[in-house]
Amino acid sequence: MTQPEFNLFDLRTEVPLSWTMSGLSAPRWDGVNYFRSPTASESSLTFPVERPQFMQYRYQVYSPETAVTGRVKLNGEVLDTFVFPAGKFVTREVSAFVQPGQQRLTVEYRCGGESCSDVP
Repeated sequence: MTQPEFNLFDLRTEVPLSWTMSGLSAPRWDGVNYFRSPTASESSLTFPVERPQFMQYRYQVYSPETAVTGRVKLNGEVLDTFVFPAGKFVTREVSAFVQPGQQRLTVEYRCGGESCSDVP
C-alpha cells in the first residue's frame, strides 16, 4: 500500500500560486514569528482540490484588548467557533474531508456578537 501524499503550506509567509487569499495582510515579522493581520471582518482562502482528501487547518487569533470569536467555515459549513481571549495566544485546529473542486475556507471575526469594525 502506498503512503498518502502529505502537503504542508505555511500561509504566514506565502500562498501557493493556484490559491487566493483575501482579508489578510501581507506577511509581517514581529522579531520572532511571521504573521498576517486581518484587514476585514472576514478572511478567506480559496484553493483547488484534485482528489478526495483530508484537510487540516491550524489558526490563531490574537487581540490585545478584546476577546474575538473566530468562526471557521468550509464552503459555508461551520467547522469551528471559538472565543479567543484578549491578550492570549491560543491555537486551534480544524479538519475536514474534502471532495475534488474549488474549496473556500472562511474565518469570520466577531467582537461581542457583532462583526469587528476595527479588527484587532
